[in-house]
Amino acid sequence: MAHANVGRSTFYAHHGGKEGLLLHGLHHLQEVLLHQQSAAPGEPNPPVLGFSRVFFEHVHEYREVFQALRADTCEPVVTRKIKRLVTEVIRHELRRAQAEDHSNEIPRDAVVQFTTDALFSVLIWWFECSPKLSPAKVDAIFRRLTLPALAASGAR
Repeated sequence: MAHANVGRSTFYAHHGGKEGLLLHGLHHLQEVLLHQQSAAPGEPNPPVLGFSRVFFEHVHEYREVFQALRADTCEPVVTRKIKRLVTEVIRHELRRAQAEDHSNEIPRDAVVQFTTDALFSVLIWWFECSPKLSPAKVDAIFRRLTLPALAASGAR
C-alpha cells in the first residue's frame, strides 16, 4: 500500500480487504474475454472458443498473481468467480456456434461444464507441470483436447 501511496483505511474502505481487491481485478479479465468475443462476430466463421488463447495470455501476464492465489486462503472464492466468468463466456460461445439442438443427447449445460473444467485442468497442469510453455502452446493443447469433444457433442 505504501508503494501505491494509499493509506490502510482508504484501501479497506474502497476494497474491503484483499479478497475484494482480487475480485475487483477480475473485472479486467472479463473485459478482455468479452472484447475477444465481440471482435469475432465480424469474421465469417469465428473459431469456437476463440477467447481461449487470450485467456491463457492473460493468465501468463499475471502468472505471479495467479500462483499466489493458489497458495492463499481466498483462492476458492477467486477461483469460483473466475470459473463463473469463464462459464458465461463459454455458454455464449457455444450458443453462438450452434443453436440449441433438442435432438442432441448431451445437454448444453453439460458441455459448458465440461469445457470450463477442461480449461481449468489444462491451466493447473500448466502451472504445476510445464510452466515454461508459452500461452500459445498451452492454448493449442487445450484446443486439441477440447474441440474434438465439442464436435462429438454437436456443439461445434
